[in-house]
Amino acid sequence: WRRELDPDGSSDVGFQEFCRAMTRLGVEVDAGRLFGVDGDTSTLSLEEVAPPEARLVERFRAWAKTKFGGPVAMFSALDTGDKGVLTRDNFVTGCRAKGFEAGSQELGEIFNLLDVEEIGTVTEQDIMFLETDKQAREME
Repeated sequence: WRRELDPDGSSDVGFQEFCRAMTRLGVEVDAGRLFGVDGDTSTLSLEEVAPPEARLVERFRAWAKTKFGGPVAMFSALDTGDKGVLTRDNFVTGCRAKGFEAGSQELGEIFNLLDVEEIGTVTEQDIMFLETDKQAREME
């Protein structure tokens, strides 16, 4: 989702942007029908495309906000080695140690969503899409 459709982390994609991505990926889809599912043909959200994954992301986002005050503070708390990056193992272990209740598969899905470049690590910048405040997201 994030790599191909939502690299800016806005949690939605516009119609034209979606059509360009599908063309680039060589995927044929009835975009008009897909976008019209919820009656709003201007954007498509993760919730519309993958509801269970969207709920998981929202649960994680809420946990980060409640537990740490936001994604930046969460990243700092998980980055116990102060390296500026988290590996998959660091992330999973840290989330569990800090009380996020999820299975390995769910934590793996969250990590994959954060690791947009698919390099096996995430940085503070990678997790900024979890910030709901657009101004705060852009400042970081």
